[in-house]
Amino acid sequence: MERPQERYARLLYDNLIGRINPANPDVKISVSGAGVNWRCLVQFEARTSITHCFEHRGEEYLTILSDYKEEIATARTQSSNATVEVVQGWINGETLSSLYARFAIVDQQKRELTLVRDMVLRSAPDLQSSSELLYRGSGQYCLWFRGATRSALIYFYGKEESPRVICHWDACELFSFSANDVSLTSTVLRRWLCDGAAPSAMRKEFSWLSIGELADYYERGNPIEGEFISSWDRIERFYDNERFPPKSRVLQFIHQLRRAGYDRKFRAGQSMWTLMLSRSRRHGLRDDQPRVTFEFSWDVDSMAVTARNRAEQSTLIASVSVSDEIHSTLNRLLEIAVD
Repeated sequence: MERPQERYARLLYDNLIGRINPANPDVKISVSGAGVNWRCLVQFEARTSITHCFEHRGEEYLTILSDYKEEIATARTQSSNATVEVVQGWINGETLSSLYARFAIVDQQKRELTLVRDMVLRSAPDLQSSSELLYRGSGQYCLWFRGATRSALIYFYGKEESPRVICHWDACELFSFSANDVSLTSTVLRRWLCDGAAPSAMRKEFSWLSIGELADYYERGNPIEGEFISSWDRIERFYDNERFPPKSRVLQFIHQLRRAGYDRKFRAGQSMWTLMLSRSRRHGLRDDQPRVTFEFSWDVDSMAVTARNRAEQSTLIASVSVSDEIHSTLNRLLEIAVD
């Protein structure tokens, strides 16, 4: 059965042949692929284009333009005709500036983020040395502004028309917003990065910003406690799921742990349906980091509690409640420094 990606690629190939070869039969054009991975290659002398064909609510094309095997630019669009015109211009020797003038889709993210960067720097020239535009591959770019303790990441998420801004303190995300108003974005970033405005002040000045409680912990000088509590809030939302049969007793167990104050001392996370507590400051446990895991039975009131401390590991079977054994196990984990 022919997949949509193959159909798009073969139609694009026919279009390329019909538009390019009559004017220059020396141009090499080919189509290849398998499964969902299909592409069209166009080559003339040192210049090449590779167009990857996707199915994403309809046809979509990502074209990579290269010169002497060096990637020069990209173009992403849902239009086969626009793709052919870009490729034709490139193969015919057009300069990158000429393609920019004719096609908004060529390096679209790069150019839009460059405009954002330039406007931000006009408003806050002190950020010049902290700005960095990075290529993430496949036509995706991101823009960073990094300070000593604060930073901001600007990038396009999915099909959003405006870039998204993620503001961090000590590499922890505290709030985000859409950069649909570049002038306002510049003002927010100047206050956050240059002036070091407190989250409470940011809320007053920019009432439309959604700044959560975690930012208050940072403002009060208790960032680790705030990050831990935030992780427990997320884990409660995760287990509040009707598809998880032991939902009620597991949520009750989590509430007991929180009443005992463990949500201020451990990071809570999960792997599949297994609850994991650790002293890791950030999400994503390394293999060498100690932890206690709780694997819940789906049909009876029991759980396997495994304490792992580097090379040592022990497991006990217990009812889903905060017993003295559970307290002892968690108190031993508390002897580990936050990592």
